[in-house]
Amino acid sequence: HKGLHSLEDRSPQLELKQVDSSPAVTTWRIEEGQTLQLQARLVGSTVPFFLSQPTTLYVFVDANRVASIRCPQPSCPVEVVVPKVAPGVHFIAANWVSDFGPVAVAVQPLEILQSGSEGR
Repeated sequence: HKGLHSLEDRSPQLELKQVDSSPAVTTWRIEEGQTLQLQARLVGSTVPFFLSQPTTLYVFVDANRVASIRCPQPSCPVEVVVPKVAPGVHFIAANWVSDFGPVAVAVQPLEILQSGSEGR
């Protein structure tokens, strides 16, 4: 990207973690109408260069943007109010975007359960 040197023009890895969930869980589950508590974390040697640029963390459920956060730290809490969607498997996507071009991306399956079906 124009104006960035080689270390600034590389995206770090982005990890998403559901707060209070086991790292072994491959599909997050939440009842419809609940709020999802996440932790977004940048990792890798290019994090300091990436964070020296103005950045915004965008979070989506499917194609619906549900959060937009300016976070100058390598780890950022994110509260996601899940929009009204049909029960079933959907996707949480996060794009941590530099105003100058580089983007760190993560995607996670999210199963929306009908109210009262948490224990199935």
